[in-house]
Amino acid sequence: MNKFLRNAFVAVLAMVGTAAYAQTVVTFIPTETKGTTTGNKTPDKMEKGGITIESTDAAFNVKGNQHYRFYKNSKTTITSTIGNITKIEFTCDVDNTANGFAGVEGYTFTGDKKTGTWEGDADKVVFAASKGQVRATKVVVTIGTPDPNTVAPPSIEGVSPFLDK
Repeated sequence: MNKFLRNAFVAVLAMVGTAAYAQTVVTFIPTETKGTTTGNKTPDKMEKGGITIESTDAAFNVKGNQHYRFYKNSKTTITSTIGNITKIEFTCDVDNTANGFAGVEGYTFTGDKKTGTWEGDADKVVFAASKGQVRATKVVVTIGTPDPNTVAPPSIEGVSPFLDK
């Protein structure tokens, strides 16, 4: 019986530990998540699961659009209220290097140049479409987890003198 209880305790502890390091992924798809305005080339905003995508010049809700459109010279801010953003992926159906978010630190493209990925650690990320329009068929925002190999610094409390290492 003791062996069973020990094994059950270890299993529960493992599940709790795994859940503490789970990532949160929020996916924006044009046919499912829409913006707040219905016109082209206007400021637009959309929210889902604690993530907000807001642009100065975009189209997130135009009827019939199969893309989120981030227009040239627009500034897009992606913010999180649920934790720090560690990854943002923009999936496009065309080569996205000729236009897009060139020059944004931490932003790279896949080999086919249709997926742009930003990686970092921030509660807010700002993109500028300086070269041209970005037409994303999907935007995936990943909220990070603590690195399981990182140990939090210890805290020492009390009034007793600390004499040993």
